[in-house]
Amino acid sequence: MDIRYIIELLYRRRRLILKVFLSIFLPITVGTFFIATSYNSTAKIMLKKPASLNFLNSAMGVTATESASFSTTDRADYLALLTLRPTAEQVVEKLSLRKLRIRQRVVRSMPFLKPVLQALGVDVNAEGKRLTAEQLLNSGIMSKIFPYPNVKMTQIEDTDLFQITAKAQDPETAANIANTMAAALIDQEIRRVYDTYKYAGKFIDDKIDKVRDAALGNLKKIRDFQEKDDALALDTQISNTMTDLNTYKKTFESNIVNIAKDKVLIAKLESQLRNVPSFAKDGSNMGNSDMLSYYKQKLATLYQSLAESKTKYTEKHPTVIDYQNQINMAKGLLQKEYENLFDSKSYNMDDIYMTARKSLITYYLELDGLYAQNKAYPEIIKKYEQKLASIPEKQYTSSNLTQESTATNTVYSNLLTYKYRVGLMESIEISNFNIVEPAVVHDKATHKSPSMLLNMLIAIFLGTILSILSIVIMEIMDNTVRGIRDIRELKNVALLGVIKKLADDRFGLKAKTQARSFKTISNSLAMIHREKPIKTILVTSAHDGEGKSFLSSNLALSLASEGKKVLMINTDNKENTLSTIFGLHNSPGFAEFLSGEETQITSIKPTSVSGLFLIPAGKNDAGGMRHLTSDRCISLIDNLEKDFDFIIIDTPSLLSSDEALLMGSHTGKNLVVVIENERIHIDVIKGIFSNFKASGILHSGVVLNKVEAIRFGSEYYDTLRYFPKADTNDLEKEF
Repeated sequence: MDIRYIIELLYRRRRLILKVFLSIFLPITVGTFFIATSYNSTAKIMLKKPASLNFLNSAMGVTATESASFSTTDRADYLALLTLRPTAEQVVEKLSLRKLRIRQRVVRSMPFLKPVLQALGVDVNAEGKRLTAEQLLNSGIMSKIFPYPNVKMTQIEDTDLFQITAKAQDPETAANIANTMAAALIDQEIRRVYDTYKYAGKFIDDKIDKVRDAALGNLKKIRDFQEKDDALALDTQISNTMTDLNTYKKTFESNIVNIAKDKVLIAKLESQLRNVPSFAKDGSNMGNSDMLSYYKQKLATLYQSLAESKTKYTEKHPTVIDYQNQINMAKGLLQKEYENLFDSKSYNMDDIYMTARKSLITYYLELDGLYAQNKAYPEIIKKYEQKLASIPEKQYTSSNLTQESTATNTVYSNLLTYKYRVGLMESIEISNFNIVEPAVVHDKATHKSPSMLLNMLIAIFLGTILSILSIVIMEIMDNTVRGIRDIRELKNVALLGVIKKLADDRFGLKAKTQARSFKTISNSLAMIHREKPIKTILVTSAHDGEGKSFLSSNLALSLASEGKKVLMINTDNKENTLSTIFGLHNSPGFAEFLSGEETQITSIKPTSVSGLFLIPAGKNDAGGMRHLTSDRCISLIDNLEKDFDFIIIDTPSLLSSDEALLMGSHTGKNLVVVIENERIHIDVIKGIFSNFKASGILHSGVVLNKVEAIRFGSEYYDTLRYFPKADTNDLEKEF
C-alpha cells in the first residue's frame, strides 16, 4: 500500500472522517465545559495496634499478640469498616453536605447567567437536597457526570496505610470531607472497642456485690465461731481429707470465676465480629444440637466418676487413667460437633469467620468442661462432707468456714482487680487508626477534574482511532469500484483514461479543464488498435447517469479539435442529453431513420463545433430502436464510416436494456464502458465483461469517471492509463 493510495483513501473518505471525529470530539469537549469542576484532597491514616490494647488483654487474661502488624484479612476487614454507613452519615451530618441543583451548576459553569436567571425569578441560591450516606460513598460514573461530594477509601499496596480521597466542588469542602471522615473513622473505632469492655464491666458489676457480701459474711462467721467455741486449732488427723475437700471447693469456686472469664472473652469476640453476617447465622444455632446436649451430659458424668475414683485411688491408677482418657475422647467428640455446626452448607464462609471459629470452639469447649466439673463436684464435695461428719463438729465447722472464706475472698479480690482495670481501659480512647497525614486544600490543576486539556487529547485520540477504524470498515464493506486498483482486477481489460470529478461541469462544456483526460482516452484507443485502427466506437455504461453521454460528447469534441470529422449517434431515445448539450432538436433522428420515416441525409445535423455532427435519438414512440440489429442499421454504420473519420455511438446502459449488447454483437464494433467511481459494484463489472467474453463482443476497455482527486498532484490522473499484458504484447504502461 503506497503513500499515494493512503492519501487518496483519506481524501476520498474525508467527510466520513470529519463526521466520526466531530461526533467524538465535540460531545467530549462540550460536555467537559458544562461539567462542574471538582477538586480532590486526600487524608492518610495508619492501621497500628496500640500498646494499651495489649495491656488490657493481659489484664483480662488474654494472651497478647506478639506482632504489632496486621494480616491481609485484618486489612480487608478494616477496609470494609471504612465504608460503613454510620460513619458516612456522621460526616454528612457534621458538614451538612448537599447536592447542587442544576441551576447552581449552570451558574458555576457560566457565572454571567446568574443575573439573567435572577431576573427571571429563579432562586439561584436555593439549597439542594441533603446528601445521603450512600451517595457520599458512591464514586461511580454518575458522580463524574453530575458531580456531588463523594469519598473513596483505598489501601496503599503492601502497607498498613489507607487513603481517604474526597471530591467536592470546592477545594475547602474536599479537604474538610477527607479530614472529617478520618476523624469519624477513629471515633467509630473507639466506640467499637469501648463496647467490647462495656460488656465485661457490666458482668463484673452484676456479680461483685454478691461476692463481697458472701466474703464479709464468711469472715463474720469465723470470728463469731472462734469467739463462741474457742476453735483456734484444727486436728491434723483430718488434714488430708480437708485438703482434698478444700481443693475441690477451690476448684469449684475457681471454675465460677473461669466461667465468668470465658463468658467475657466470648462476649468480647462476638462483639468484634457482630458486623460479620456469617457469624450471626452460626451463632444463632450454637447449643441447639441434641448431640451437644448428649456429649455435655456424658462429660459431666465422666468428671463425677473421675472425682469418685480419686477418693479411692492415686493419679496413676488404671481406673483414674481410663476415666481421664474417656474425658479426652468426649471433649474431642464435642469439638467435632461444634465444627459440624460451624461447617454447615447453609452458612456463609469468609476469612473472618474461619479465623474466629477456632477461638470460639476453644472457649466453648473450655466453658462446657467447667460446667461439667461444677455439675459433678457438688456431689463429690457432699461425700467429703459426709466423710467429715464423723469428725468433731467444732473442727469441721472451723475448717469449713475457713475454706469458704478463703474462696470468697479470692474471688472478691480478683473481681475488684478486674473492675479497676476495665474501668481504666473504658476511660482510655483506644483506636487502631491514627491520622498520619491530614488532607490539605489544593487548587492546582493536578487536583482538579475534569481537565479540559486531558479530555481534549483523549477526544482527539479516540476521534482519530475511530475515524481510522470507520474508514477501514467502510473499505472492507464497500465493494464498489474505487480506482485503478479495482480495474486491474478485471482480467484483460484496459483502462483507457480517468476523468476527474468537477462539481461545476455537469455537461462537459468546460472541456479545457479536462482536455488532457479526453486526449489520453483518444490516444489510448489509437494505441490499442494501432495494428487495425477502428472508426466506430460504441459507448455504454452499467447504469444510467454514469457519464456515457458526457464521455461521448467530450471525446467527440477532443477528436474534432484535432481536425477530424466526427459523427455522434444517440441510440438511447430515453435520454436526450446529447441534443441538450449541443442545443439541437431531438427529432427527427436515428429512430425515424431506422423506421424508414427519414433518410440518412436529413437525420445528420451539424453542431456549432466545426467537423462535429450529431444524429439525435429521435422520438421515443417512433419504434425504430427495435431495428438496431437490422441490416439497415449495419448498412448505415458502414456507409457513414466512409464519410466520417470517427463515429461515436451513445448506446443505452447495459443493465437497463440489451440494446448495447445486441448492437455490439451484430455490428462487431468495439464497446467502451464508462464506470462511475464509487457507484458500481466490482462484481457487476466483472459480470458484464464475463458476458462480453461469452457473447464474443469486442471491447476496447473502460473509462473511470468522476474520480475525486486531491488537488496536489491531480495532473497524475490526466494522462493515467493501464494496458494489461495480454492485450498489448506484454506492454504495460502508466503515464
